[in-house]
Amino acid sequence: MKKVLCVIYFVSFFYTCSSGNVKQQEVPSGFNFASYLPSSFEEIIKLTDGVDAEKDHGLSIFTNKYRIQMKWTEFPKGISKESLGSAQILSKFINLDPRYVALFKYELKMKVKNKNFTLLFQENLVPFLHQEVKKGDSIALFVFFGEYNTFGKEHILFVNEFQTGTR
Repeated sequence: MKKVLCVIYFVSFFYTCSSGNVKQQEVPSGFNFASYLPSSFEEIIKLTDGVDAEKDHGLSIFTNKYRIQMKWTEFPKGISKESLGSAQILSKFINLDPRYVALFKYELKMKVKNKNFTLLFQENLVPFLHQEVKKGDSIALFVFFGEYNTFGKEHILFVNEFQTGTR
């Protein structure tokens, strides 16, 4: 009797698995714009002002994803050794795949309210920026806020995507 039940169980199991009832999980294709929270450079400054108030010097790590609307002022240039080093250090702290960090080959340094920001751009984005964006245009940057360095008072953001226009 046990053998018959085992055979029935395995036959029904294999029939169920092969009949299409078991569905493969669909992985959405494309960039997930909705996973980035609306924010601003000023909001990031407020977040890190609290870090400065603690007077605990060092590297503060964040893993927030933001959509930041801004007026475009300048195009990124090749990444500096310092910025690349910061990105590599961050990748070790939060276990980022080194291949992800290697995508970022350009940087844009800027100041907002006398605070330093370094925006690291994926290499594949820069040609599209030059084609689609002019200085003074409104643009949304989809960034991963990686770190704030209290020694240099520098915010480092990884730019993963952009959209032109106001959204």
